[in-house]
Amino acid sequence: MIGIVAHTGKRGARCLLTNIVEEFAQRETSVLIEDATSRLIGPASGLTTHTLGRRCKLLVVLGGDGTLLQVVGDLQENIVPL
Repeated sequence: MIGIVAHTGKRGARCLLTNIVEEFAQRETSVLIEDATSRLIGPASGLTTHTLGRRCKLLVVLGGDGTLLQVVGDLQENIVPL
């Protein structure tokens, strides 16, 4: 399972997220999307970054240094490859 978290305020985030989700779907790879990120392309998922860290083997983080640091802080003890 792969998790996705994005900086939702970044220009182009919606388009990039849509493309990434489509790519994973073509490869029949399941993804979970963090709550605020999911609202860019559909209904809210209700999933926190912390939850993604427990349920996913890999997180794809769309954003810059600040986004990565925020995600690492949110993961707490559930660190997974980013």
